[in-house]
Amino acid sequence: MAGFSVIHRGIREDSDVARSNTVLMPPPSGDHSGLTDGAAFTAALAKLGGAGGTVQFQRGAYFDNTQRSPGNYVVLKGDGGLSAGAVPGTLLAYTGTAASYLNWQTSTGAQVHDMMLFANSAGFTGRLIDLSNFSSLSRVERCTLFLTDTTAAVGVYLDNAEDFTLMGGNVVGGKYGLQGIATAGHIASGISILGPRIGGQGAAGAGVIGIGQGWLVNGIFERQNGQRGIAAGPSPSQGSAIVSCWLGDGTGANPVIEVFADGLDIRGNFIGGTATSKGVQFVGTSDGVDLAANRFDTHALAVDKNAQTVTNIGIGPNSYTNVTTHHNFTAGGTAYIEA
Repeated sequence: MAGFSVIHRGIREDSDVARSNTVLMPPPSGDHSGLTDGAAFTAALAKLGGAGGTVQFQRGAYFDNTQRSPGNYVVLKGDGGLSAGAVPGTLLAYTGTAASYLNWQTSTGAQVHDMMLFANSAGFTGRLIDLSNFSSLSRVERCTLFLTDTTAAVGVYLDNAEDFTLMGGNVVGGKYGLQGIATAGHIASGISILGPRIGGQGAAGAGVIGIGQGWLVNGIFERQNGQRGIAAGPSPSQGSAIVSCWLGDGTGANPVIEVFADGLDIRGNFIGGTATSKGVQFVGTSDGVDLAANRFDTHALAVDKNAQTVTNIGIGPNSYTNVTTHHNFTAGGTAYIEA
C-alpha cells in the first residue's frame, strides 16, 4: 500500500510476535478532524494481519476519530516521547467521544511506548486506555497521557486486568490517572506503577485508585491540587506496597493516601499537606498494614484510624514536621506504635 513500509524481522524463538513486523505510519497529514490520519491508522493495523506487531508513528501530531481495538501483541510506538520535556515527539490525539479510545479489553500483550496520547475532545468522558475484562501482559512506557479536566475520564482503566506495568511518563487530567478495581469483588492483579508523574482532577479525583492484588506503587510523583494521591477502591487491596513516592499536595478536604487493605506496606514516602490535612486515612476494615520510614510534613493528623477496625498495624518509626497529631490509634493489642 502506498505510503507504508513493512519490515519483516522474523519471529524469535520466544514467540515475541509484537516485534515480528513493523508498519511505518506515513507522516501526519495535518488534518485535525481525524479522518485522514485515522484512515492511515486503520490501514496500518490491517497490515499487521491480526498476528501482532508494531505500528511505528513518526514525529509530529496525528489525529484519530475512531475508537480502536488494536488486538493482541500490538505495540504502538512513537518517535521519542517528549522533546525537551515539553513538546511531544509523537502526539496521537483522539477526537471522538466513545467510552474508550484504545479499547484493549480481553487482550494480551498490548503496549504503548514513547508518545503522547491526548483525548482532544472536551466531551470525552471515557477511558483513554481500557485494559479491563482480563487483559494481561500489557505495558505503557515513557508516555504522556493527557485528558482535559473533565471529572469523569480515566487515563488507564484496569478493572479485572492482570500483569500491567506503567513505567515513567506523565498522566495528566481526568478524574483518575489510573484506576484498578472499580467493582467490588473484581480483581486488578500484578500491577506495577514505576516512577510516573500522575494526577487526577475534581474534588473526588485521585492519581491512583483501587489498588488490587500484588501491586507495587514505586517512585511516583503525584501532581495533584488537593485531590487524593492514592485512593482506595470498593474492595481491599491485598499484598501490595506503596514505597518511595512523593505525595506532597494534601489539603483539608482529602487525605493523601486512603487505606482499605489486607497486607499493605507504606514505606519511605514523602507525605505532605497543609495545617488542616490528613496524611493517611483508613476507610475500610484493614489488617496487616505497616507504615514506616515515611516523612509526614504539615498535617493536622498524620495517620487517621477514622473509626475503622484496624488490626495488626505498625506505625513507625516515621519522621514528622509541622504535624499537630501523629496518629489517633491506641497502643497495645495488635497495634505496634512508635514511642
